[in-house]
Amino acid sequence: FGTMVVGSSTQDAAFLAMFSDKEEGEHEEWRHTLVPRLPKQKKWLRDGKILVRIGKQAVEARNGPYSTSFSPMEKLRKVVMTEWELCFDGQGGQLSDKVPLLEMASLSLAAEAVNHVWWVKIETKVDSISSGQEYGLGLPTREQAKEWMDSVERARDAKWTKMNNYWRLFRLRMRAAYTGRIFQLLITIFITVSFITVCIESQEQPEKGSKL
Repeated sequence: FGTMVVGSSTQDAAFLAMFSDKEEGEHEEWRHTLVPRLPKQKKWLRDGKILVRIGKQAVEARNGPYSTSFSPMEKLRKVVMTEWELCFDGQGGQLSDKVPLLEMASLSLAAEAVNHVWWVKIETKVDSISSGQEYGLGLPTREQAKEWMDSVERARDAKWTKMNNYWRLFRLRMRAAYTGRIFQLLITIFITVSFITVCIESQEQPEKGSKL
């Protein structure tokens, strides 16, 4: 068997992370606050003031799905995209809503503008946190809407690639085995046997001054 040499604290952290319950990218600042807030600015990949539509809207068959008039759910908000999700500002930096990138089922751009607004529709998975809810991002030009849609799709695809990385999945399997009942039982047995062995060895040692 070879000896593994850890050459830096970064490698140390990477090795120990294999046995950690914390998933990379978790937002610690949201766990310990009564009022959820937007992620820290250093985590932003993109941001902007955008007309946001949250929730499904009534559809007028003769005019298409993006033709309904503005509802109380449509509001100009600050939208922030991070590596993990799309976040919507409520007021003063408070988090109003968020959509995990991995829970986006599809993104589509409206065929034409409605009241001079181009809409990007985001549909989420039914079995997700958002429970199949739809979101809309309204921008003044088709180019801006297309740019936002493409950037969200690229971030989502990059996250899927990262989450399905072979070595990440291997790490998760190793962590599951390490924290599993059988492995923990084996460790307990080894510790117990080691303790008993040390006790026996200390009793079998010859007394001081003995010829043995």
